[in-house]
Amino acid sequence: MQFWLNLSLLSGLFFWRNRLNAHFDNLQLETMQKSSRTEKEIQNWLISYLSTSLGIDSTELDITSNLERYGLDSLAAVGMTSELEDWLGHEVDPTITHDYPTIASISQYLAKR
Repeated sequence: MQFWLNLSLLSGLFFWRNRLNAHFDNLQLETMQKSSRTEKEIQNWLISYLSTSLGIDSTELDITSNLERYGLDSLAAVGMTSELEDWLGHEVDPTITHDYPTIASISQYLAKR
């Protein structure tokens, strides 16, 4: 009797686990679809963010210049990455400004993800 009870309990657990997995897979897909941004949208967000946080007029930002030129240090880069994650809806590597040091290269990389 106990064997059948355990088998029934396991069967129920597997049923609910599969339903929850399917639910979370759908949520993840919806999130990914909602968070896809174009290269231009990402560029505009970066320009706006950097202009505000660094106190630089947006027209002075060259998307092909190294961000260090504008005084973006590692602490500011981590803050920017955190805000960017929230806006995009997915994780962004905190070293992105090291690997992709310009607005153009960051936006190209993120738009392809």
